[in-house]
Amino acid sequence: MKKRSILISLWLFLSLGCAGTNKYVVQKDVQARLDLAQSFLLKSEPRAALIELQKIESQARDIPFFYFLKGMIYLKVREFNKAVRCFNQAISINPRYGDAWNNLGITYLAEKKEDKAVECFKKAMSIESYPTPEYAAHNLALIYKKRGELEKAISLEKKALILNWRYLPSYLSIADLYVKKGDVASAILWLKKGIHAFPDNLNLYFLLGENYLRSGDETHAKECFTRIIELDKKGNSRFTKMARDYLDIY
Repeated sequence: MKKRSILISLWLFLSLGCAGTNKYVVQKDVQARLDLAQSFLLKSEPRAALIELQKIESQARDIPFFYFLKGMIYLKVREFNKAVRCFNQAISINPRYGDAWNNLGITYLAEKKEDKAVECFKKAMSIESYPTPEYAAHNLALIYKKRGELEKAISLEKKALILNWRYLPSYLSIADLYVKKGDVASAILWLKKGIHAFPDNLNLYFLLGENYLRSGDETHAKECFTRIIELDKKGNSRFTKMARDYLDIY
């Protein structure tokens, strides 16, 4: 869960990264290279992305998004020292660059520098102009979850969902946190809220079904597993297979 959630955050930030250039004057040809580099990175072609950035190196020294993209490239290829330098360069130009702070935190996590990651995620969350602080809140919650500080993690996931009620990783995480606490009723409550936000999500229905079983409510559990089969018309999902297995048992 932790690794997958953090990667989700990373790529969502990348898709929003152009916001970091809004207040900086960028020539059209430079912007075209930045857009092309971003496109290559989103297609998992980091080398091609880096080649595009190298073409505008001398023209983009004052553009934080240029360094942000370089940081993302180096993070992708696991050159963490270079990624840290690039994100810090972006931040030195724009100290309120939330995307850069968050992904600097992700890089520190990859380097197992947890305390530095915590500082970065907190900084990202403190920036009022940062458009998606729920990602940083979720990433910070994952750290507290790993440390066994479940109440802190739950509080942060709730904050993430207040900031963005359609942020799927936090619904999945908060349900798991409540299960770890032994509070199945609260896990069910939050999974229901998640289904309200994502009515076709098979994962949420499956987890809800499992938690109904934990609570001894086989009737509602069967309804959840049946709903998965109804939603998955092709029947290809692993959740559909597991739902059928449960229905065969119950």
